[in-house]
Amino acid sequence: LREAVLAGTACGVPVPALTSALGWLDGLHAGNVGASLIQAQRDRFGAHGFARTDREGTHHLEPAGG
Repeated sequence: LREAVLAGTACGVPVPALTSALGWLDGLHAGNVGASLIQAQRDRFGAHGFARTDREGTHHLEPAGG
C-alpha cells in the first residue's frame, strides 16, 4: 500500500483513498499518538500538563515562540 501511494504521488496522480487508508493503518500501529495529541491540546489551551513516558511527573509545553 505504501509503495502504491508513493508511486501515485511521485507521478502526480491523486490517490486520496489509498493515502487515507495508509494513514489509518499507520495510526493503528503508532501506539498512543491519539492520547498524546489530546494531552498536548489540553495543556496548550488549559495548562493541564501532560505525562511523559520517559520522565516522572507532570510537564508543560513551552510557550509558542519561546
